[in-house]
Amino acid sequence: MAEQPIPARPRFRTIAAEAAIPIEADDLAVLAKRYADQGMYDESIHLYEMAEKLKPGSVSIRINLARVRDLKREAEESRYTVVRQEVVGGRARDAIDSSQYVRLAQYYMAEDQKSKAIELLEIAKLKTPNNYRPFEILSRLY
Repeated sequence: MAEQPIPARPRFRTIAAEAAIPIEADDLAVLAKRYADQGMYDESIHLYEMAEKLKPGSVSIRINLARVRDLKREAEESRYTVVRQEVVGGRARDAIDSSQYVRLAQYYMAEDQKSKAIELLEIAKLKTPNNYRPFEILSRLY
């Protein structure tokens, strides 16, 4: 009697097996809401768009999708505002530092310590490259 081959057992799930699991638009909406609550707006928008494709006429899904898009826009704007405030604050500190370096350099010039004055003026130039004052004083030193 001939041996019959043993059928291979599938190691991985197949696409046919995954197609048997129904995906409901309401389940996607619930998951999207959870993502939105955690601040994961891109993922939430993606899930709401998928739910909208499954349930095209749903007003609640469209409203929630618009709400999440608004939340994402507001989060991006607030992030932009925070970064802008940090940059403006940094520039203000650099301007103050630069003016103090210029004044200290003028003191060293009066004390005839030109090398220290040049060093401080170079730092002031780096801190505020649009300020003419350190360049002007350096031109007098050279």
